[in-house]
Amino acid sequence: MIISGTNNVGTAAVALGTVCVNPSRIHITNLDNTKTVYLGASTVGTATGYRLLKEQSLEFDLNPAERLYALSSSGGHLVTWLQQVC
Repeated sequence: MIISGTNNVGTAAVALGTVCVNPSRIHITNLDNTKTVYLGASTVGTATGYRLLKEQSLEFDLNPAERLYALSSSGGHLVTWLQQVC
């Protein structure tokens, strides 16, 4: 099954996608044309997160029970995602 969504990302970590009991894959696109999004665990920060540059897309394989989080240095930042779930 495939699910998708768009999240409004700000200065607090926002969960992307859903948690699966089996491995899954998530594709993320930074819709903003000026700001960077930071990806990681629920404790992600601008100094520790994986940078997703403006208008860049990345794909991640997630282990069972893992979830990806995003945040930005400011509010009103849109991120879209597509996840192949178990």
